[in-house]
Amino acid sequence: MVPDSFPRPSLAFATISALIIGGSLFVLSAIVASTVVDTNPFAMMGGLVILPLSILLAAQQYRGTFRLVPSAAKTTSLLLNIFGGFLVFAVVTTAGEAILEGISLRLFSSLLIPMFGAAAVSFAAGRMNARWSDKLCAAMASGTTIPLQRGFTLRELLLVVGVIAVMTGITAQFIESAPPSFAEHVDAAAAPVDLPDGATDVSYGKGHRGTIAYEFTIDEARFRDWVSSGIGSLEAQAAGIPLREITPPCTMTRYYAYSSAGNGQERITIDNGLSYSWSKEDRGVYAAFDRTTGRAYYHAHYH
Repeated sequence: MVPDSFPRPSLAFATISALIIGGSLFVLSAIVASTVVDTNPFAMMGGLVILPLSILLAAQQYRGTFRLVPSAAKTTSLLLNIFGGFLVFAVVTTAGEAILEGISLRLFSSLLIPMFGAAAVSFAAGRMNARWSDKLCAAMASGTTIPLQRGFTLRELLLVVGVIAVMTGITAQFIESAPPSFAEHVDAAAAPVDLPDGATDVSYGKGHRGTIAYEFTIDEARFRDWVSSGIGSLEAQAAGIPLREITPPCTMTRYYAYSSAGNGQERITIDNGLSYSWSKEDRGVYAAFDRTTGRAYYHAHYH
């Protein structure tokens, strides 16, 4: 039993703690599902770092808030501050690169604002945990003691079983809802790619780390509107590369290059139509329209 004189977490702090625990476990489920869906060695290496950190954060947040362990609350505060620091670093470096490249920050607002908001929330939650740890330590220093709880209570065991069941369900849902990495001649609604209105007969192949190639049937006017509205990464969109007439012939990578399931040519050469090409270092976004066949092609790689 916890003495009545011992500090109790406020409703607000308990709610924040529950959200942090739930968010950590959600990330854990998403990482496991993404590793199963896409056996990318780089993603697996990242998962080996994120998975234990998610488990550690959830466990320490629970111990600090609901088991009243000061050292756990202090550890949680440190982890949240480190996470917030990484987010701030990402915001600053992304904004700095955009400024150096002469790119309007408004194009990156949909990315930078949520990242900055998440950093602020992380720092605030870290501060709450630090203050909670100090409060627990002060109570102990004043002579208030709390029995050391060893093992798990029946309520905690039931909670663990429930959490595992929910995580299993979330992970299974992620895996089942993930679209296939390769498909031919499907409707636009069934293709997990960016398409213009009116696109039909879509085929695509997905590689690792966002690499993708796909093609579809469309008219030239809608293809022009699609490209001018911004395609590819924010970095590519910010470059403002215009469409050009194909002269000389242009060669595009096709979706067959990213799967052994199909049996077709991995590249196609177009000599009458339009092309778009942006590249920087190891990143590239390319698109082309073949007037002869009314077929559009897209290819993007980020490594």
